[in-house]
Amino acid sequence: STWKVSYSSDKCTYSGGVYKMKCPSKDNPGTCGMRLDSQPRLGQGTYTAAMKAAPGEGMNTAFYLFSYGRNNDKSKAWNEIDIEILGKQIYGGKTRIWTNVWTGHGTQHYQLVTVNWDASKGYHTYVIQIDSSKIYWKFDGKTYRTFTYTGYSDLVQTINNLDFQGELALWGSHDIGWTEMGNMWNNGNSYPMYAYFKNIKLNKCTSCSPASGGGSSGGGGSGKLKITNKNGVNKWWYAVTVTNIPSGLGIKTVKIKAANKNSWETAKKEWDYYFINQNKPYNAPFDFKITTSKGQTVT
Repeated sequence: STWKVSYSSDKCTYSGGVYKMKCPSKDNPGTCGMRLDSQPRLGQGTYTAAMKAAPGEGMNTAFYLFSYGRNNDKSKAWNEIDIEILGKQIYGGKTRIWTNVWTGHGTQHYQLVTVNWDASKGYHTYVIQIDSSKIYWKFDGKTYRTFTYTGYSDLVQTINNLDFQGELALWGSHDIGWTEMGNMWNNGNSYPMYAYFKNIKLNKCTSCSPASGGGSSGGGGSGKLKITNKNGVNKWWYAVTVTNIPSGLGIKTVKIKAANKNSWETAKKEWDYYFINQNKPYNAPFDFKITTSKGQTVT
């Protein structure tokens, strides 16, 4: 089979060429949705899925490529190319689709693109195409975005080594950090919720010339760590992303101290960022103490 279950096989059925994924309730993200991983190793090629997305805030219907065999592990550098239909971004008869590329250790190159249809009302065709220098996002036959990847050595290597894996997923979140996706608690639609996938094609190019290029790994190179405030921070909830992590290193802990606090607070890890929150407000500026996977500490 082309696809294998990553988790929650009970949340997926297959009938008539359609994968139907289920989110039973908005109460628990841990039981919402599932993921299918492709068996073939992928590089340059054209990868297609017709999808009908789950609507409403906190829901994510996704077709994407991820570093092969990593099982979405982000503890070390990885590559990823995304099409994510965020239910919160479906409104007014249109949909803003989250397109993204990940390079290095957690560096994003995202862009929201608008299509003139409600992605939860019917099937539309979504394509990731990779040639020897560019990535294309094509929806219903039209190119909405291109990204030149030859300046990112890690991504060039992943593509040339056929080190991508196709992914189909439905998931939900209570996380307040990704404002574009939102929180399932605020989803007014009836549950259970479903996402549908069909006409999936993984057409790997077998005669393409290898990609060339190099330079930055987009976050996995040398230089100083880069700390960036996450969208949505406020006096009660503070979050940052940590990028430009040297190759071969991971982040063990991130500690944050606000100007009005006397002690360091160990940040909690969520998705691609670290956050702190208490029942008392935080005041800027903030100090940071980061410990790497090899025990090195940077303050």
